[in-house]
Amino acid sequence: MASSYFSRVILIPSTVFLAALFGGAYGSGREVVEFISRHGPVGGLIAIIAIAVTYAICLFLVYEMARMFRAWEYRGFANHLLGKAKILYEILLMIGLLLGLAICASAGGAIAKSYFGVTELAGGAGVLFIIVGLIFFGRKIVEDSMILSVSALGLILVYLLYVVLTNHGAEIGTAFGATPMVTDGIGTGMKYALTNCGFLPLLLYSVVDLKSRKETAVTAITAAVAGVIPAIAFHLTFMMSYPEIVDQQLPTYWVIENIMPAAFLGVYVLVVFVLVAQTGVALLQGVIESLDKLVHSRRGRAMSRIGHASISGISVVLASVFASVGIVELIIRVYGFLSISFFVVFFVPLFTRGAWLIWRKTSA
Repeated sequence: MASSYFSRVILIPSTVFLAALFGGAYGSGREVVEFISRHGPVGGLIAIIAIAVTYAICLFLVYEMARMFRAWEYRGFANHLLGKAKILYEILLMIGLLLGLAICASAGGAIAKSYFGVTELAGGAGVLFIIVGLIFFGRKIVEDSMILSVSALGLILVYLLYVVLTNHGAEIGTAFGATPMVTDGIGTGMKYALTNCGFLPLLLYSVVDLKSRKETAVTAITAAVAGVIPAIAFHLTFMMSYPEIVDQQLPTYWVIENIMPAAFLGVYVLVVFVLVAQTGVALLQGVIESLDKLVHSRRGRAMSRIGHASISGISVVLASVFASVGIVELIIRVYGFLSISFFVVFFVPLFTRGAWLIWRKTSA
């Protein structure tokens, strides 16, 4: 399967992208409320469309530029795009990585406290332990574990939507009919998507087998669609309790606890807990790939598994400091800071110089 068109163009890139997104974008459901559902039923769908379109454009530009220049790790990619200014992006990326890991730990801690009754610190430690463990076993295990986790998530979302639409379709229909359409979700959705896409160069290890621009386009579109499927499912689910849902700290958990069987809640918590950890794994794997190339160029060999795990361990310990702030505060502060910073340092060059480099190389 590893060499098949479906695997290298659709399955692995989409799975890694969704896994990288999940902890920071969907882990608690709070993110969906903040950037999508608070705009109302129709306004939220408009925000989701804006997110999907922005994802597709960013994915295509980053992955196509990486393919054309054979730059399969973030430092090489940043060198082609930013030149000497790449240090600014690297600093910003490392800060964003730590904050992203902090959101994963905070979300995992909050879920573990609500469901298992343990402290948030213990739940966050569990998430970080999974991250270090998977990084230790290498990229193949990382990708395979992501495929399993995302597949389980897909089954959960299908069943969740089936139950919600069957038993609560009337409430959702009432919410759509009673709430006026607003379009301010377009700007919010674009801001949300751009912030998430600032990490794309860390995921280049998932697209090393792309062979043509057409394949890059297919990858970008399918990964963008995969990236918003949980948003669609959660947003529709939330509308059965709108606007009450807006004030919930863990809206997904709150809704499922109230409408789904207890057994489903247990399975959901387990899958989400693992996927929150997978977000950290997906991002840290990109750092490991880049460090391996750097170490190999200097020593003639890549880092050992112990080295990989050590780098991951140091990162997650630092992230735990940020996690103490709390999930709601983290989401608001992180997205506000990163959206502006990534836009100036990364996206302006990507949409100008990056697009020009792709066009120039194609013309040549």
